[in-house]
Amino acid sequence: MKHIPVRVLALTLALMLALGAALADSADSQRVEEALQEEEKDLSIYYEEKVTIDSDELAAAEGLDGGWRNILLAGSDTRVAGNYGRTDAMVILSLNAMKKQVKLTSIMRDIWTPMHGRGPQKICAANVFGGPALAMRTVNENFGMNITDYVLVDMGGIESVIDLLGGLELDITEQEMWGLNASYNRDATALIEPVTGWGEGVHLTGEQALAYARLRSIDNDYQRTGRQRAVLVAIARKALTAGSAELLGLIRECMTYVETDLSMTDVIQLAMLAAQVDLDNIEQLRIPAEGAYTTGYEGKLWVMWPDFAVNTKLLHDFIYGEN
Repeated sequence: MKHIPVRVLALTLALMLALGAALADSADSQRVEEALQEEEKDLSIYYEEKVTIDSDELAAAEGLDGGWRNILLAGSDTRVAGNYGRTDAMVILSLNAMKKQVKLTSIMRDIWTPMHGRGPQKICAANVFGGPALAMRTVNENFGMNITDYVLVDMGGIESVIDLLGGLELDITEQEMWGLNASYNRDATALIEPVTGWGEGVHLTGEQALAYARLRSIDNDYQRTGRQRAVLVAIARKALTAGSAELLGLIRECMTYVETDLSMTDVIQLAMLAAQVDLDNIEQLRIPAEGAYTTGYEGKLWVMWPDFAVNTKLLHDFIYGEN
């Protein structure tokens, strides 16, 4: 029976690290650097006023299939001490215990959306204005969802946890190798340690694996989505090879980078469900979907204007449709 808790611990760790493979989702590689700089400059304004939302004010939709549980996974790169940062990654984790199914829906960070208490903003700013509660409410109100639970991950800690796992083995192409060797580290002050090979099972450190998950300069965001999924699967598989004592230490380290309203009982139950899921065949969706949005500028900010009605239907069909 000893192998059972090891597997549960491994999948618990993988669940908590899910956003390590879903970083900084933006839809258009043509977005100019000036727009990013303008958004960064606006952060000082974001912290001036906070929107306070109680747990009973999340605007959760009613009448959805109760067999599915939806949890908001968010990755934040906090830049100001004592404040929430922008959620450069937002993923709806949908789980169905009876069907033994897990689905992942990425929400693009640049969606321009109505926001309770603030007016129209980029969806990634909801966490800054009102923490995870406002992020959940914003998703619920604009996409007809019923999310009341969240996992917020400090993306800056992902490198450390991957290194504690001993790094990851990933299949990379020659083009990806050159792209990684031109990437900057998290502080954007120095090049990452060079990757010296390409092919199957190339060993990457935490910094290199994070750069791999972010890499889009050589192709586009659609290709990057595949790289993000590969990192997630590699984390789960590597954790499954660890022993109980090592995993306990990894989970303790991991929890220093995680904020959640889930209890440990919830996490263990979710991990037990995840243990029954084929990691290579998790269904995935990105919203807004292709053909269901336009792009441009709001002032100096590059944004996406989705067709909310179309994307809400696509999202609901994806999660709740028969399959």
